[in-house]
Amino acid sequence: MTASPTRTGRFRRRTLSGLLALLLAPFAQGAERQVEDSLGPLAHLVGHWQVLTSIPGEGGLQVGPPGKAVILPILGGQALVEDVTLRFPDAEGLRLRHTFTHDPYVDLFRITAIDDASGLLDVYEGRFEDGRLQVDNIRAHTFSPTALGRELAFRLRWHEISADGFRFDVFQSDDGGESWALYAAQTYLRDSDPADAAGDAPD
Repeated sequence: MTASPTRTGRFRRRTLSGLLALLLAPFAQGAERQVEDSLGPLAHLVGHWQVLTSIPGEGGLQVGPPGKAVILPILGGQALVEDVTLRFPDAEGLRLRHTFTHDPYVDLFRITAIDDASGLLDVYEGRFEDGRLQVDNIRAHTFSPTALGRELAFRLRWHEISADGFRFDVFQSDDGGESWALYAAQTYLRDSDPADAAGDAPD
């Protein structure tokens, strides 16, 4: 019985695909290990948290009631995802989701952010240096329009990171990053009772 050209072609394609997968497997596994290892500086971010949000106001920073957050590894440790419910002074709460990834080939962290107010996906890039992660959305140009017709850029900074907590500050700029002003300052404290956390992130 003679094999048909169609069957022969399919067999060859499967064989070539299999050989290619074997040849690339070490590279893929190495890349996975690099990504997992590169997220190491953010290991302390994983867990359930109480979040205190302060915003600038008359007389200094005004502190809102505690919010809740959960940060978990996903995709086998390739990334982190955060679900957080924030409480602001004299304002409604806000639900956000952050994802954290690292590109080892250019040594850049990429953070995405989306909330239930605007529904817009924001993209940030930056580096982990001197014990802090700082990113902004200047290169991605995912700015927020204002009622006055201007655009707001944002800078995010995670610092003072320890096993018990960390600080997260948000800065805004209306001149394309030439100058920055504090938008919000948040303190994350390890939650001993995570029953009412923002919700577990999917794997």
